[in-house]
Amino acid sequence: VGMLFFGLIIILVLCQCESNHYDLEPRHHHYYASLLHKRDVPNLQVEDGLPSFAALFGKSSPDGGTSYEVFGCTIKNTKNGCLWTLIPDKTCLEKLSLGKIFEMLSSKTEKFKSLQNLTKSIFSPGAFVVKQLILATCGDSKGDVQFSCQSVQAFDVIKDKVKIVSGELNLKFNYMELQNEFAFTNIEFDIKGKVEIAGLIVSVQEAVSEVIAGIEDGNGEVIVNDGGMFSKIFIEKPVIKIMRSEDGSYEIIINGKATGITGLGDINALLVIQKPTDGPVGVGIVASLKNVQPLKVISAIIGKDLNDIDILKDLLLDISIEYANIDILKLKDTEIKELLSASIPSHSATLSEGSVALLTSTELINAFGSKELDDNLKSKMSNFNFGIKDLQLTAEFGQGVSQEVRLVGVPILFNWEGMKFEAYMLTKRNKISSKETEYDEETDYDDTTDGVESSVQKGFDIDSEPVTQSVSSPKKKSEDARKRMMSEKQMGLAIFMKDIRIDSIFENLFNKTIMGTNWMVNLNIALVISSTDKNLFTIPEVKNAVKTVNKGIYFRGTLTIPQDCMKNELCEFAKKRMSPNAVLFVTAGFQDSTFFLKAGYEGTLELSKLAVINSLNFEVKVGLKNEFSLNGKLTLQLKPNPLVFEVSIKLDISGGLKLEGTMNGIWHNPFNLPNFAFGNVGISLTLQVPLFAFRGFELSGEVRLGIPGKEIIAKAAGGTDMATDNYLYADINKLSISGCSEAFGYNLKLPQVILDSGFPDGVTIGFSSKPKGKEIKQLGTKIENGFQLQGMLNVLGFKAKSKVVINPKKLLVDCELSRIDILNGALVLARNLKDQENGPKVFIELSPTSAKFFIQGAISILGISSAVTIDIGDNGIHFSISGNLFDIVEANLTVKAPYGKNMKLSDAGFQVAACLSADLNEATNEANTVVQDAVEQTKDIVSVTQTSVNERATWYNKIVSTMESLKKTMEKLLEKMTITATKIKKYEQKIETDCTEKCNN
Repeated sequence: VGMLFFGLIIILVLCQCESNHYDLEPRHHHYYASLLHKRDVPNLQVEDGLPSFAALFGKSSPDGGTSYEVFGCTIKNTKNGCLWTLIPDKTCLEKLSLGKIFEMLSSKTEKFKSLQNLTKSIFSPGAFVVKQLILATCGDSKGDVQFSCQSVQAFDVIKDKVKIVSGELNLKFNYMELQNEFAFTNIEFDIKGKVEIAGLIVSVQEAVSEVIAGIEDGNGEVIVNDGGMFSKIFIEKPVIKIMRSEDGSYEIIINGKATGITGLGDINALLVIQKPTDGPVGVGIVASLKNVQPLKVISAIIGKDLNDIDILKDLLLDISIEYANIDILKLKDTEIKELLSASIPSHSATLSEGSVALLTSTELINAFGSKELDDNLKSKMSNFNFGIKDLQLTAEFGQGVSQEVRLVGVPILFNWEGMKFEAYMLTKRNKISSKETEYDEETDYDDTTDGVESSVQKGFDIDSEPVTQSVSSPKKKSEDARKRMMSEKQMGLAIFMKDIRIDSIFENLFNKTIMGTNWMVNLNIALVISSTDKNLFTIPEVKNAVKTVNKGIYFRGTLTIPQDCMKNELCEFAKKRMSPNAVLFVTAGFQDSTFFLKAGYEGTLELSKLAVINSLNFEVKVGLKNEFSLNGKLTLQLKPNPLVFEVSIKLDISGGLKLEGTMNGIWHNPFNLPNFAFGNVGISLTLQVPLFAFRGFELSGEVRLGIPGKEIIAKAAGGTDMATDNYLYADINKLSISGCSEAFGYNLKLPQVILDSGFPDGVTIGFSSKPKGKEIKQLGTKIENGFQLQGMLNVLGFKAKSKVVINPKKLLVDCELSRIDILNGALVLARNLKDQENGPKVFIELSPTSAKFFIQGAISILGISSAVTIDIGDNGIHFSISGNLFDIVEANLTVKAPYGKNMKLSDAGFQVAACLSADLNEATNEANTVVQDAVEQTKDIVSVTQTSVNERATWYNKIVSTMESLKKTMEKLLEKMTITATKIKKYEQKIETDCTEKCNN
């Protein structure tokens, strides 16, 4: 193999594949240049059985020692269990070409005829000669046929790209599976020997070692002769796989390992060439270099020994490189997927367009320090010791991937142990088109760009740009692009120190001993600098120490109580009263142009069996927002649920001193009061310093009255702030006679309609003057700006559900009444004539830009009904009224007025439709029926009101009189309708529709 075996293969195959891929001939087969795993053959149902050797070779075979004569060659037959092996005489192998054997077998049995296609389309007739034939006649492998052949002629696997020069071919198939039409998926190939790829001959599965001498590089330096960089190169068993599919697509895979290169250690390389059926050739490369020594590599190239550089002499690097000219997806070979994932751990089992490099070092530098710094500081601090050990570098970069550089190490400082540090820089980038231009920072551009196409990256979001844009110079665009690139960078640094003794800090830094600090031995310190709010650290010590990362720089120290208090009374008290996981902490930092300091205690501090302090801390902020606060949390272990009290004192930048206290939880039966509970209380008082003038007050809470589980729950809150906000809130879950009776266990004997009166589903009312509304954390609710009222009122069975919202943005009134039915239908109020289930509805919504007014209702009295709908909105006016008189006369009137372009009523186009209909032929009968129904209803009314018999007689006389009046009225109506019908006919041609259609509409 020539120098840099894989480099030559990569370069040559790339050139050949890109230029000649269209010369590929569609040959339908699979080649495997490495040994394939044994194929599992299913135990198929035998239909025709296996042919006898006598049928194949023309002579009976009574035992296992029979010989056959085929094409003048003797073939010996041996049997071992189910396997029959036929081995021809070596002296006449040239007579037994694979093509001739296939032709002879195809003439003996129909199933073998399909094998002729294999030699016609793939092998020349004399490409291979048969060395051995094995046939399985029983068992799970029954029907398996294997030909072992020797190549005698070179032939192309892929024209002008891959050629088998010499070697062995093992061909395997199952006789029982062969069909009349040849299927290449049923045949396996195994080739060993020499393969020519793009003019370079490679021995497959054989170790290769060559000494390359006398070759000079471009500078004239001899680096490959004796003692040169590549003088002892050794390439271990390269593996080549060639896979062809029936559709003409193929994959070529080259994998190997090279050693003996000075300073490079081991090189594992993988080359993938993929030609899909309907696409261009894709080339992918993955190379992995282990234990690279940069100093030795550079020394060998320049001819000078640089190994005396102490800081780099032990530097070892692992490098992984990946490249692909296009996306290479759906790789057929499973082994290559495993190799890809093993080369770059975060890599998927595909090759994407672009390049990626991964640089790692497990021991970048064993240990280093500054001698000058040591000497200078040791004169003042005799125990000073500084350095970094186990420094690890990881870098990943390339096109289309996130750029990442990460350093991890163990700092050395004094005699402190348990220190870790991590630093990283990440840059997220999208794939950059090759057409896009990189900017040279030193290039000066003119401010005028007329006729010049900008080369700044395209594809920005047009929605993020202003509608009108001024033309900017390429230099300005370049600067903007760089700013965007910098904004995408994420950087972080974390230093973690574990189990540091406080007395050791004072002794080493200040050469002093502080009494009473010898028990403080579990100090953990974390220093974090981050340009992002995300926790992107990877080592567990740092990641766990800084679980919450904020943009900026900050310091956090924690101290836990040790098991051994060294006879310190404060420690003994804390150990007795505090929980084992209690922590004393201090946090300081600089974020958002503000310095902050926070210190306190987290955990449980037991004051008594019922009272426990959960936390206590103070916080100071100085900068754009000055603030001081003192916070504490106390828990009372009451039954059935504990109560948590929080107290806070805050002084803000405006001079407001806010005293705040909350009680989280419900206190049942306080002070032994039965059927009473309260909780979730919040109270705050704000004073203006230094005069301590009243500025604001807030109070919120929850009261429960009644038996637990059936209580009346009332939530209320209110507050006033002279400068910013006034609010009021009240919510009652149920407020009705039955609700009160149930809550206190009363059994009131009242009609159900009376028991249900009130607000059975509760009522809510709220008001806030703050534009963004007011959030009440204690009650878990938020009041929107303005006034709100919502609830359902039940009065003696009549329900009114309403919602009212009033604020500067809108006025909304939404009211729905239930259906009202009096005296079994004598009087009915409903939504409309068709919807008799729901009651009337009123909806009003007004805002600065729109208005909507909607009223709908219907009334029916003693057979006379009327309905009205009024809808006034942004698009116009819709008015509709309809009526029904004893189901004899029906009338309706509809008015529509869409607004004009100027939103003026004077410009509106009015549409009026009216209809009056009656059946005069049955008017008399219907009138009698109606009158009789009215009499019956009158009887019911008289019965209910206990009207006397005389009054009923009088009422009957009135009804008779009414009937006579109705007859006269109908006669007049008939006369009027006759006139109206005549007039309507005159307008039918204009309105192009008849009255009936209008009525239906």
